[in-house]
Amino acid sequence: MSSLDESEEGGGDPRESRRRWLVKTLAMPAAICIVPLLFELFAHAHDERENQFRLYTELLSKREEADMAVRQGIFDKVFDKYLPPDSNDIDTRLVGLELMAANFHESVDISPLFWQLDRQVSRQRDGAARQAVLEELERIARMGKARQVEGLEIAGRKLELSYDLAVPPETLPKVSCDWRLPGVPGESGVKHKERHFDVELVRADLPGRRLQLHLSYTDPDGGKTRQAVIWTGLYDFPLMNFTRISDRERVAMVLTDLDPTSMSATVTLVYYPSSRSGTKDKPYIDDVISRLGQP
Repeated sequence: MSSLDESEEGGGDPRESRRRWLVKTLAMPAAICIVPLLFELFAHAHDERENQFRLYTELLSKREEADMAVRQGIFDKVFDKYLPPDSNDIDTRLVGLELMAANFHESVDISPLFWQLDRQVSRQRDGAARQAVLEELERIARMGKARQVEGLEIAGRKLELSYDLAVPPETLPKVSCDWRLPGVPGESGVKHKERHFDVELVRADLPGRRLQLHLSYTDPDGGKTRQAVIWTGLYDFPLMNFTRISDRERVAMVLTDLDPTSMSATVTLVYYPSSRSGTKDKPYIDDVISRLGQP
């Protein structure tokens, strides 16, 4: 006697028994047909995403290659025409420096070019002519520094410090702040902890147009407070002149203004993640690989 007949004789509902029998009978064939179909659909969707990602990567790579080729051409032209090493044309070199500051401030440390032209002006000109060129140099440097600070501030923190250079540095108050870096796109899973910063002026070198500062910062994991002595000049840029306080955090002291006449100076303290650093501070490939598995 069949199982269907037995269920009916057992007093069960015949319709319910038939439904159960149909489910048991058709479940296996349905599973055999549907599972491969679902697998194929998922595999197709995965392949489609992989193809889109590969296409995006190729387009991005080609765009970067084209951009690098254009920038390389501009870089060569600027050096050949505006910044030849044997040129004594100061006005032309100023144009070259401004082009460099506008186009290559993230990838090349152009500070030595400023200092070299500064020394050249000091040798070849004096009086009002010398002062006019130095003011133009400072204007170009301020433009480049302001652009870098503006970009770093988006993903970091910024504080302006004013100093009276007419009084002894030890009498000036210490500037303190507590900062935590915000989360930014491209750093998923990275959680920055709060740090305490103290900044003090050590001394001012007016002839050299630079300041010496003392920076102390806490370890958010409970370690001892660390110290750093930093020199910052009028031609130093935050993407190139910075202090590494951890694998993923940087601090830059930017001398944004120095006035020997009024004996005053303004320094911008910038705290930012290393992901926003310039080419000089980009991680090595082994650092990138080691971070892939980190949350």
